[in-house]
Amino acid sequence: MTRIVAALLLAALTALPALAKDKEPYVWEKIQTVDLTQREIITYSNAYIAEKFGSGKEVVELNDPDLGKLVGTVILMNEDAKLLHAFHGIRGRLIIDAKDGRIRIQMHNIVATDSKGVKAAWGEIESANRYRIEPMAVKVLDKFATDLQTYLANARANSDW
Repeated sequence: MTRIVAALLLAALTALPALAKDKEPYVWEKIQTVDLTQREIITYSNAYIAEKFGSGKEVVELNDPDLGKLVGTVILMNEDAKLLHAFHGIRGRLIIDAKDGRIRIQMHNIVATDSKGVKAAWGEIESANRYRIEPMAVKVLDKFATDLQTYLANARANSDW
């Protein structure tokens, strides 16, 4: 009897990641309005990323103000993470699209990271740990979007010093 229970438990545990992979890939998205042109949005967003991450060259892989697109891979840390938390931040593919007066921020391929920014074990958002990763990812991404929105709102005034 215990062998049957153990076999069923083992089968259930091995099927759990496979069941989670059948779902659609997770994509976080936020659209905001700004009083800037497409070119200004991308230019100032690139400047914000360079300031936030120390080097835009390390993060940004595509920066095209004419196309209105900025693409890169970023690590965003959760400021509220405690020592014993399994996940301290997220890493993912950041895409910023711009049109005159609007900005769309997306992130996909999101994985949870440890305190050093390295992918954590069981850190894929499409895994069984989604219930733990998604709320933290949304919080971190909302803060990033708010900070970027604030930076863009003040960018024109700061450029005329």
